[in-house]
Amino acid sequence: MKKILIILLLAYLSPCIAQEYRGGEFHFARIDNYHYDVDVDLYYQSPNIPAKDFLVINASTGILDTAYFMANDSITPFVRRLRYHTRLFLPFENQTYIIHVVDSIFLPELVNLDGTGKSFQILQTLLTPPYTQFFGLNSPPVFTHLPTDYYFENGKLIFNSVAEDPDGDTLFYALRDLNLPGFHTYTWPNASDTFLLNFTTGLLTWNKPLYPGKYIVGIDVAEYNSVGYYFGQMRRDVIFEVTEADIVSVQDQIDASEMPFRLSPNPASNEVFISKFPSDSRFEIVDLIGNVMQSGSLSAGTQSLNVSNFTNGIYFVSVFSKGRVWVEKLVVQH
Repeated sequence: MKKILIILLLAYLSPCIAQEYRGGEFHFARIDNYHYDVDVDLYYQSPNIPAKDFLVINASTGILDTAYFMANDSITPFVRRLRYHTRLFLPFENQTYIIHVVDSIFLPELVNLDGTGKSFQILQTLLTPPYTQFFGLNSPPVFTHLPTDYYFENGKLIFNSVAEDPDGDTLFYALRDLNLPGFHTYTWPNASDTFLLNFTTGLLTWNKPLYPGKYIVGIDVAEYNSVGYYFGQMRRDVIFEVTEADIVSVQDQIDASEMPFRLSPNPASNEVFISKFPSDSRFEIVDLIGNVMQSGSLSAGTQSLNVSNFTNGIYFVSVFSKGRVWVEKLVVQH
């Protein structure tokens, strides 16, 4: 299978915002037999990120194009997304295009990336336009969670990298080795137990990080139709930040077992059940910036709390009883 290289030369972004970079990814939408709308999304954990007006696209076929700046969106109170857009002409069916964003995305200092190019991100993806006379128009998959939508549960990092495919094609997930001889030296994140990505669900679990710092992880999503025809790969790079508070010691795990209440399911979608709490208790649910989302008293037994109107994200449930307070993290995912 012939491979055609397309390079996106990303505009220079100042190293001062490198510490805020949290990941990048591609999105494709097929317009007709030979044209794709392409969005390049870059995520930053900062209230204000500067952006250049365009990105230059350089193809090995000699085709030049421009990806124009489209939006600087506030995705959450803590995350901004820079989006660049272009329309690519891909004239050859059943040939794989390798699309790169090179050199100009500055990276923070990473625990698991070294080498001469350790300060620069290389973001890429693969796309194979199918034979339209046999398969019609293909719509590539789209990631459903932000690169920053990871959370810690008793020292375990959990990240759902699932994608949805509009055509119902089969998707397979895999971790990508980011080692690039002469440029990047990559090591897998260290763990006290396992670092795994479920190849059919896209659920990544890191059980458990040993050292604080920022870690980069590459995830591939391969797309196949019902008869096994390969359409290409979506790729995303994600940066996880592990703090000292996220690393759970053996004693911390023992203490957690003494928590006087339980939340289930966690993550929750529409309702969460709170149980095993002390008598004469009251509860309070707050979001990440301290807004009280729900509060009340707790009756005996198990109590259901309605979280169907909560937006996806992390919340904290506090239980108050006899001058003491206990706090548990709650993740809402609809």
